[in-house]
Amino acid sequence: SVVDPFFGSSEAVAYSQVLLQGTPNFSSLAITDSLVLRLFYKGYYGDTNTQQMFYVHRLTEDMFVDSTYFSNKTFTYDNSPLGTLTFQPRPNLRVVVDSDTVAAQIRIRLSQLLADEIIGLNGTDTLETNEDWTKYFKGIRLSTNPALAGGTGCISYFDLFSSRLTLYYRDTVGLAKSYTWALTGAKCNHFSHDFTGTPAE
Repeated sequence: SVVDPFFGSSEAVAYSQVLLQGTPNFSSLAITDSLVLRLFYKGYYGDTNTQQMFYVHRLTEDMFVDSTYFSNKTFTYDNSPLGTLTFQPRPNLRVVVDSDTVAAQIRIRLSQLLADEIIGLNGTDTLETNEDWTKYFKGIRLSTNPALAGGTGCISYFDLFSSRLTLYYRDTVGLAKSYTWALTGAKCNHFSHDFTGTPAE
């Protein structure tokens, strides 16, 4: 979300499916650690000094990879967020994860209830194919709180094809393990603009 003195306020929302990468096997699970969404930066427009609140919601409407979606398309979603993050955009700053320096990204910890719910699906058809998986988990909605003051706010660009959702857990002997989903299925951006009182109007 950004408020520009010439073009007014603009807001962007992204929708994406989250797809299985092979059939997970959680039979050796001892404890669930966390479920983390990693979004890799691809650029930005606006003021990166503006702090924003990032929201991740679970879709309640199907997306289809063979459908055409325009930038005014919206999808229904659960009003209770899966995760939130207060952040200041840092699209050019590489970050340290564990002991590795990795590409600029934001990491959002999602609902522990969802993590445990997914683990509970082990051995069911839901985790066998993406056709079954997307009936259970239709996708995610990515948004921020609206920027309010002129000249502030930022619309961050993320590479969803490289971004990942990862479930971290430990097996019965304490070995750290993980399973990763990819955001490579159907996706769509929604844009809204208010030019009221600006030269663009």
